[in-house]
Amino acid sequence: MVHFIDLEDLRAKVLENTRQLVLLMNERMELARHIAEIKGDHGMQIRDPVREALVRQELKTDNPLLNLIFEATIVEQVGGIKLDDPIQLSGTRDSLMFILGLFICRPGLEVHSKNVPESFIKGCSVSGGHFVDGDSACGMLIDIGSGFPVRLTDKSMTIFPDALDIRNKNNILRVRL
Repeated sequence: MVHFIDLEDLRAKVLENTRQLVLLMNERMELARHIAEIKGDHGMQIRDPVREALVRQELKTDNPLLNLIFEATIVEQVGGIKLDDPIQLSGTRDSLMFILGLFICRPGLEVHSKNVPESFIKGCSVSGGHFVDGDSACGMLIDIGSGFPVRLTDKSMTIFPDALDIRNKNNILRVRL
């Protein structure tokens, strides 16, 4: 039996936690904009791989969601996604496949594939995509095994800008690992 009072309390706590996260992310993005201004005034590069590694080490995590936060901050610093900037993430293969599902899918998009990890399918579902088990002949192909527009290793993934174009211009995708 579900205890609705407990469920509603938990939902209220999750909502409050989410509100706090949104406030902190907005503050982080504002700080990132200020950092970008300072770097721009002094002719500095936006990306600093040494600094990024130190932050990850300080936080003692290689969580791919943290990588997404870093990438979102960098996108904010440069004023939007540049078509020539790949997104680079690190983490476990399962975590990366989940994030790939989140990234590749959007509401109403059909993704056809076979032999993909459950984590990829979950990522598709969270993003509103519809996963179809099987390699349909129709739809645009994203061949992860070829390394383009997505390069995947055991601990890292690079998503090239072409993946966004393919995702946005098609209603059916085929994904091959």
